[in-house]
Amino acid sequence: MVEEFIDEGSGTAPNDYKVFVFGGRAEMLQVDATRFTDHRRRFYTPAWEKLDVLLIYADVCGDVSRPVHLAEMIIAAEILGRDLDFLRVDFYDTSARIYFGEFTTAPEGGWARFQPPAFDSYLGGRWVLSSGPHC
Repeated sequence: MVEEFIDEGSGTAPNDYKVFVFGGRAEMLQVDATRFTDHRRRFYTPAWEKLDVLLIYADVCGDVSRPVHLAEMIIAAEILGRDLDFLRVDFYDTSARIYFGEFTTAPEGGWARFQPPAFDSYLGGRWVLSSGPHC
């Protein structure tokens, strides 16, 4: 399989935006930057407020601009995850449009642990809150 390279002229891979959806509601976004050279990662709320957590990789150096199509990514992720307890939906954002990357119900195979460790419990709480009846 060959995938199209998404490029806006820089020649490098764009940021990868991953939306964590619990019970149809976006709770967190993960940004993977400089993936093929010096992989870095940062987490945000859906309102684009930085979260002080790490997962496997070091924090991104400098600011990460709010994606142009953040609202559209969140809406699409919530639609895809509306009937599931949890789904992570991945996108790439360009000035023209968003691209769907993939989705998963088990990020990092379920083995990665957040720093600080209390953040795992926080996300687990989102899972419990979202597992009620779906109408």
